[in-house]
Parts: sequence; C-alpha cells; structure tokens
Amino acid sequence: MGRNALPTDASGFVLLSDFVPHIVQEIRYYSTYNFIGERINGYEEPVALLTREAARALKAVSNEMIVQGYRLKVFDAYRPMAAVKQFILWGIEDTDVRMKPYFYPDQQKQELFAKGYIAKRSSHSRGSTVDLTLFDMKTEREVDMGGTFDYFQAPGGGVVALHAGKRAFPRHLLHLPRQQRVHRPHDVM
Repeated sequence: MGRNALPTDASGFVLLSDFVPHIVQEIRYYSTYNFIGERINGYEEPVALLTREAARALKAVSNEMIVQGYRLKVFDAYRPMAAVKQFILWGIEDTDVRMKPYFYPDQQKQELFAKGYIAKRSSHSRGSTVDLTLFDMKTEREVDMGGTFDYFQAPGGGVVALHAGKRAFPRHLLHLPRQQRVHRPHDVM
C-alpha cells in the first residue's frame, strides 16, 4: 500500500497515485480555482480516487503516454454526491457569478446544465471517470487541447474523460482503434 493508501474496504475505490505513480494531480474541486469559486463539498483531500478497474485502465494509458514523452494530469476523478448537489444548488442560485469571467464568460449560468456543460447526474460519482489532460515532459507544460479544465466555451474541450475499460484522449496524441475511443468533452462534469 502506498503512503496515502486507504485501508482496504468493500468500496472498490483506490488512490490513483498508488496505481499510477507518475500521475500529476491538481484536484481543482479541492481548491477555490473552479467554476464555483470555493472548495467543493466532499473533497476532503487533494487526491484522485477511482475504482480499481478505472485505475488499472489509467495505468495502461499512463504507460503509453510516458513512452511518448507525456504524463497524465488529473483534475477530477471520483465525485461525491455532495459535490453534485452543490453544483445543482449553485446553478439554481442566480446571483453568484464571481467566476464567470474565468470559466463561462459567454454563457449564462442557468444554461450550463441545459447545454450539457454540467450534469445533474455525474458518471464521476461511480468512480469510473476521470478528467485529465497531458503534461509534456519536454516543455514542462500542459499540452494545448483547445481549452482548460471547466472552461465552458471551447468546442473541443480541453479535458478528456476516461471511462473504465474504454479510453478517451486528445485528438492527435493517441492512435487507438476507433472502437476504443470515447470522447465526450461535456460528459466530464
């Protein structure tokens, strides 16, 4: 077990860093730098939790990317239901738009759910989805994927989702058979 490992339990969740030691983690919902502007309920530690199956799949992806000169950078993984509830309540309350200039400058807050940027039911809550990008080891910067995490504007999205057993990646960096790709940039919420 890694230094931050959770005790063995029946949940099936694991610390991603125990499976993918080279992972870069910037758990945005643990911080105030997110579309709401405050730490999100349920994020007690700045660590990514996933199901064992999803962590194994991500390890395979990480190994492929390391060979190509990239590390995976994770922004979100398992999302507690308390967080989803906070997102919904935030969407209903119409005066809190303090993060609008940074995350949804040309969108109306109340339209973010209808347009699919934020989901009322999140695949993250199953622990089988992770929001990630690539970190270029040569330049020591994130790869430009057309947007940033939670920027509700970019048509291509800057974050991709990995669903357990299937992979989703930036357009040009991975060459997987078509049936293995799952890219739904607005399904990451």
